[in-house]
Amino acid sequence: VTVFTFAIQPHVPARMAAYPVLYVFPILAVAAILANRWLTRKGQELGAFLASAGFLAFMLLTAVLGLYPNVLPASNDPALSLTIHNAAGPPYGLWVAIFWWVPGMILVVIYTTFVYRQMRGKVQLDPDAY
Repeated sequence: VTVFTFAIQPHVPARMAAYPVLYVFPILAVAAILANRWLTRKGQELGAFLASAGFLAFMLLTAVLGLYPNVLPASNDPALSLTIHNAAGPPYGLWVAIFWWVPGMILVVIYTTFVYRQMRGKVQLDPDAY
């Protein structure tokens, strides 16, 4: 996947070369996917799930940090790219949004925790149902 990223977004290798610490994230992504495969074979479902989540997180970090400060690079002219600076809303709007977002996310966490606790455990299929 990283090879395709380097081919499609030529400024990503230059950014990673400028900040060599960024190479840690694709390496961790590969390690996480290998750990997922190994843990799946061993039957350790929780570890495999966490390794899979780690893979997704490290791949996302690789993409975000490789593209930064671009959000959506333009293919024809870099001056036309969408960056974090020209994509940001006005400061007042951002403050209002964060005061709505934080309580909203707290409600989401409470609701998700409640639902998952109500439905926890593995599904037991009835072989006679089919």
